[in-house]
Amino acid sequence: MKEFIKQSALVLGGALLSFQVMAQIEPKGFTVAGKVKSGSKGEKVILSQSTSTGSSVKVDSTQLGADGSFQLKGIEKDRGSFFTINIADRQKFPLLVEGGESFNITADGTTKDDKGNGGQVSITGSKNMEYYAKVDQLMQSFSAKVTGWNEDYAAAEEKKDSKKIAEIQQAYQAAEKERVTALRQMIPEMGTSLIALFTANNFLTPENDLDVLKKLAEDYSKVKPTPTLAQGFIGSVKRLAGVAVGEQAPDFTLNSPRRQACNTLVAARQICADRLLGIVVRPVPDGKSECGADVRQVQGQRLRYLRRVARR
Repeated sequence: MKEFIKQSALVLGGALLSFQVMAQIEPKGFTVAGKVKSGSKGEKVILSQSTSTGSSVKVDSTQLGADGSFQLKGIEKDRGSFFTINIADRQKFPLLVEGGESFNITADGTTKDDKGNGGQVSITGSKNMEYYAKVDQLMQSFSAKVTGWNEDYAAAEEKKDSKKIAEIQQAYQAAEKERVTALRQMIPEMGTSLIALFTANNFLTPENDLDVLKKLAEDYSKVKPTPTLAQGFIGSVKRLAGVAVGEQAPDFTLNSPRRQACNTLVAARQICADRLLGIVVRPVPDGKSECGADVRQVQGQRLRYLRRVARR
């Protein structure tokens, strides 16, 4: 089945958040007290922390008691990190930690099926997780609509029903606008919190939401400039704010597919805002670079270069 619309998902990290300079911040401990509804005594519960490489490191582990209860603890060293709780490899969910929290968790201990049944979790004791639940609920509602639209789109495409296809596209665009508007309105309420960075990074775009991104970066610069994730976000927003559509890209040299040094034509390389990379390069009109190499073949090299430049 051809999928018309890509599903949205909550992910940890992203384009604007980067792990760069570890500031000197006083570590703060946090605790987790939980209860699992569908669990057996002795089953393992693991607390892990996400790293800058995308992997995870175990922080603490325990076993379920006879009543399904468990206790975990950890230390947050940077006033904002992403953790994960894994219940017997059946249920995993994120924990946004800034340090000093006392989390209280009630979890099903089951895996969510394709229809969204099971895998429910309730987390209190944290503003971050309170807003995470709201964002998650919003995204689940949107994803359910997307699933229906994809099915309708496939049927309409098979029948060559252009009117129905246009209606689906319009419905998606309206729902997407409504979703982003709701998220934009939440961010000021979230303040300078980890969930604000998470939401801005995952669901807002520089093209349409640079005003919100700039305001959040300014607030962090004033109130909480030292956490590593905040530093990465602030730096990325500053770079994005300084990149205008049509601006010339830097002059640099790439190897062509023939292994020849190829100096780019600065005047032909324009930078524009992009959803994930922050910047992309438009190819020259004739599809050729200065030394005759096919632009499409060196596009990946060029984007990797610009991604490194953007994150410095």
